Amino acid sequence: MNNKNTDSILLVGLTCLDIVNVVDYYPNEDEDIRISEQRRVRGGNASNSSVVLASLCSKNPVNIFWLGTIGDGSNSKHCVNEMIGCGVNTSLAEQCKEVEQPTSYILENKQNGSRTIAHYSKISEVSSHHFKNIWSDSTKNLDGWNQGQSCRWAHFEGRNINATEEMMHEVKLINKSRIGKNKILISVELEKPVRIKDGIKNLAKYADVIFFSSDFAKDILQRRSDIDQESQADFFLKNIHEMIPEVNPRAIIFLPWGSQGAWAFLPNESSKQILFAPAVKLLNVVDTIGAGDTFIAAAISRLYNYVTRPEQSDEYCWPPSSSFVGNVLSFSCKIAGRKCSQRGFLNLVD
Repeated sequence: MNNKNTDSILLVGLTCLDIVNVVDYYPNEDEDIRISEQRRVRGGNASNSSVVLASLCSKNPVNIFWLGTIGDGSNSKHCVNEMIGCGVNTSLAEQCKEVEQPTSYILENKQNGSRTIAHYSKISEVSSHHFKNIWSDSTKNLDGWNQGQSCRWAHFEGRNINATEEMMHEVKLINKSRIGKNKILISVELEKPVRIKDGIKNLAKYADVIFFSSDFAKDILQRRSDIDQESQADFFLKNIHEMIPEVNPRAIIFLPWGSQGAWAFLPNESSKQILFAPAVKLLNVVDTIGAGDTFIAAAISRLYNYVTRPEQSDEYCWPPSSSFVGNVLSFSCKIAGRKCSQRGFLNLVD
């Protein structure tokens, strides 16, 4: 959709070329193994989430904008053309000359659907300067964006930490001049523990919705030998503000945990509400690549519907009720499960 009179959702992060090599089993070091299948597909967390979100919102009057860096060459064109073909607007992207799009080399285990990823990139990340410019007069003629006046949700992939923190801070400044439903909701994905040393936890203070990965949670809990594996997610969420003080106290927190399901933390003045939804049981796991990105898109789609519904008052109530967030959790697990049962991101919606 590209309608200048409708709301917009902005997703900031990576798009790249995924070269997926399917093997019968995960090899040992120095082992020679045959590849049974190879695929070249568009990837990247924010890019994947954009495509899924465009599909989930295809019947709603909302524009999906992806913002990242685009290089030269055929790989870059492949990524952009696929996003556009799926209904994602890429016109806000920052152009990078004389550099190719990043590439992820993925080894997919046919036995259990696991994937091991090696990422190569020489392209620069989105600059905070470029991000600030998209809210200026330079985008006033861009259909559907209109200097960001139409934006109701901004999601950030937790990478490029210093610049991303500046971008999230910029949205907070923009929100000071907006009232009620016109404010921009902010979400962030904190996925990779390796980025903790870069200050990724600082991003949590700006967000209304936070998506933690199970790897991130496990890294935070690694020094707690008294916690059994079955209790890790619950313990992490119950003690989230003590372990990560940067987390916004009013943020909804989602914690998908693969085949176990997903948890959510709902801020409440009187109690700590922990919600859980089981994963969809699959007879055959086909492709787990992008399942987490799909979960995020599904959750954003439902929460966006909540904050923009016609009956919502100008000063909407945040956070939503526990029953609503529980439905969001179940829906997100359902769509992520459907993704794991098929290749790619098409036909995820009934």
